[in-house]
Amino acid sequence: MIARSFERIHRANLVAMGVLPVVWDEDATALVHADTTVAIHGLDRLGVETRALEIVLTAPDGSAQRYAARADIASAGQIALLRDGGLFARFARRFAG
Repeated sequence: MIARSFERIHRANLVAMGVLPVVWDEDATALVHADTTVAIHGLDRLGVETRALEIVLTAPDGSAQRYAARADIASAGQIALLRDGGLFARFARRFAG
């Protein structure tokens, strides 16, 4: 989920569901339409000290705009939970055979 900010409880709930909260400071929400492709770059480098991401919005005509963003995560535990796909995915793997 991409937003300008998250309340702490909502951020924690998103992480528990396996959803990465991403914050961007630009007011580019007017540029996101149903036919806009949204790509988030930098997820492979995600860490507690490395939360910088880049959002790329690509219009149907192929034009792209890039925005600085950051992962709104607070701990290594949250990163591990996200990589596991959230609590349900973690528990499913733990109890599956």
